[in-house]
Amino acid sequence: MTAVTFGQAVGAAFWGSLADNIGRRPAFLLSLLLTFAFGLASSASAGFYSYCVLRLATGFAIGGNLPLAVSVATELLQLSWREPGVI
Repeated sequence: MTAVTFGQAVGAAFWGSLADNIGRRPAFLLSLLLTFAFGLASSASAGFYSYCVLRLATGFAIGGNLPLAVSVATELLQLSWREPGVI
């Protein structure tokens, strides 16, 4: 659990910067793809240490999911619904 949490903390900063450079939607889709790939790989890991490393990578990818999902969803709302929709 600690590996995932540490990965999320580092990933949130990384994905925010990446989203500023390449756009929110592409960064969000990439974080989803990596979450799936690393999650699947960690389910098939051979040992404890490889499992921990893959869970760290999964956490890193998860770090971009929630912040970017909120940003992308907010952009889809009408201007009059954005503030109430996020709260």
